[in-house]
Amino acid sequence: MKVYKSEFKNKTKVLMSVSGMGFGGTKQVFLNYINIIEKMGCDLTLLVRKNSATHKKLIEGFPHLINKIIFIKYFRIDLPFFRNIAISEYKKIYNKHKPDIIICHKSIDVYFSKISQIPSKIIGIAHGFISKKFMYYIKNADTIIAVSKTVSNYLKVYLPKSRIELLYNFIPISSNTKKKNNIIPLIGTMCVFRRKKNIPMLIKAAYLLKRRGIKFNLIIAGGGRQRINIFFHILLYGLTKEVKLKGWIKNKKEFFSGIDIFAVTSNTESFNVSIIESMSYGVPVISTKCGGPNEIIENENIGLLTNIGDALKFSYGLEKLLCDEKYRENLSNNARLHVVKNYSEEYAIKCLESIFINIDKFK
Repeated sequence: MKVYKSEFKNKTKVLMSVSGMGFGGTKQVFLNYINIIEKMGCDLTLLVRKNSATHKKLIEGFPHLINKIIFIKYFRIDLPFFRNIAISEYKKIYNKHKPDIIICHKSIDVYFSKISQIPSKIIGIAHGFISKKFMYYIKNADTIIAVSKTVSNYLKVYLPKSRIELLYNFIPISSNTKKKNNIIPLIGTMCVFRRKKNIPMLIKAAYLLKRRGIKFNLIIAGGGRQRINIFFHILLYGLTKEVKLKGWIKNKKEFFSGIDIFAVTSNTESFNVSIIESMSYGVPVISTKCGGPNEIIENENIGLLTNIGDALKFSYGLEKLLCDEKYRENLSNNARLHVVKNYSEEYAIKCLESIFINIDKFK
């Protein structure tokens, strides 16, 4: 695959922050941004919570940046005492590192960096449908990056005066798409176990497949508060033989190379990085029409879309993919080409370069 060479020559100093102890889609996107900012030739410093899941991922995946990691020493609490601590910390960070641009993956960090009155330009990344409270925080950014048109349109209604740029989430694309040959087709899903992911609907769809005599296996991977509820539904529908409930996937390449279909049953999604990750490995995708996936899956030549909450229709979509190997193979090829064209690091670098160059022209 051709390696994109950035034409962005300026050695811009960038501070990028993400707060919180856990790991999910936002933190994965944070890691993906590291790759492109480095390729742009920027001087990058990373601000994270000490001993958080993100901190551990940085140590494992970016050992060359260990000396460029600094730690958040304030609480995400918008009360005078805690606010003053955050302001003091951002002033100290600026005095030591002098960042030209600060990229915040959490809205409240946009607010804290802005009210500290440091001269850095601030970019806030809107990863989802932000509540009114957090709108107040992110509107302080000089530029807001929306991860999908759905999110961009949503923000423009509430923040008509803000500068909002569209930069779809992106991924490093593997050149190796060799897949494991499963005798019985394997369906997979991977997410944080939240109610909005509606995993019980996927389990019900699997039950309907079993009733119709269709052979399959299903892996549900991830972690979160809904784990017990998911396990209960597996027992309820008598699917302990067909369905395996796993923890967080450490080797994504192995996971995506081992499945035949990737399934998303969410009630709402601002984007969904796992969809483009699976497509990049040539895995066909079926998803509910829950926002971001509608933009990714443009037509039935790329993937399948069904209505939110409709387990029966979802099961028929799965059946089509499970039983029609030729259709599955066509989707696999088309989906990978679609991701290479629209969601690669090369695409993201060009967009972010433009945002960096133009940020001084506004506010």
